[in-house]
Amino acid sequence: LGRSARFAFLATNVAYFAAAWSLQGWPRLGVGALAAVSTIFHLVQTGCGCLRGPVWTHRLSRCDIAMASAVGAAAARSAPVIPAAAAFVLFAVAIACRKRRRYNSYLVTHGLWHLLSAWVLSEAL
Repeated sequence: LGRSARFAFLATNVAYFAAAWSLQGWPRLGVGALAAVSTIFHLVQTGCGCLRGPVWTHRLSRCDIAMASAVGAAAARSAPVIPAAAAFVLFAVAIACRKRRRYNSYLVTHGLWHLLSAWVLSEAL
């Protein structure tokens, strides 16, 4: 993958920082932690970070999944249904793209998921 594609993908994590900034109290902390974990994981995943290798990728992937699940569960009861469902579909498509080694498609769909899910979180929390 090219440097520009990786940078554009990583930049989609800014949406989580913006969502965190728009919130108050524990939601700000939770979404802020998600923003940090997601950014660090994707830095390693794309080879842009100082940590390298499958061990770090696996560990950080688990942290990212745990944070996204926890914050998503907290938002689930008050999330706008249609955008939340669309975010879920984008996430599922992104995972399918990654498993099929269609990395450019993964970057696009997962990046769109970052943008949409961050908006959903800012609306729900």
